[in-house]
Amino acid sequence: MDLHDTGLAANLLGIDSAKQLAASQHRGNLYENAVVVEIIKRYAALGKEPQVSYWRDSNMKEIDFIIEKGGRPQYAIEVKSTTTYRPRAFQNLEDIAPLIGVDPEHRYLVYGGDETFETKHGTVLSFTNLGRLVE
Repeated sequence: MDLHDTGLAANLLGIDSAKQLAASQHRGNLYENAVVVEIIKRYAALGKEPQVSYWRDSNMKEIDFIIEKGGRPQYAIEVKSTTTYRPRAFQNLEDIAPLIGVDPEHRYLVYGGDETFETKHGTVLSFTNLGRLVE
C-alpha cells in the first residue's frame, strides 16, 4: 500500500468529489501532500532521492518544504491550495529563507492556480510546473 497516495487519503477522509474537496478542512493538507509526492516522484523518475524537509522556528513560523542539494538548502517552498495569488503568502519565506541562505530566486510559492510567474518575493508556481524544482 502506498502511504503517499493523496487519492487514498481523500477517500479515507470520505472525500468523494472535487466539490467535497474544495469545502473540506483537509484541502490544504491534501494539497501539500500532493505537492511533495509529485516532487518525490519526479526525482525518482530521474533515479534520484530528494532531500526534503520542513522548517519551523520557535515562533511557530514554518516553511512547508526545503529541498537541499549538497547538504545546503537550495529551494524554500510554501504551498497554498488557493487558486488566487496573494503576496502575503510569501511572508514566512521572506522571514525565514534569508536565515537559511535561500535567496529570492530560489523561493517558491506553489499554489492551486494555473499560471507561473516571477515576483519580487520569489516565483509563484503552478502544480503543473513543479518540474522546475527537480534537477
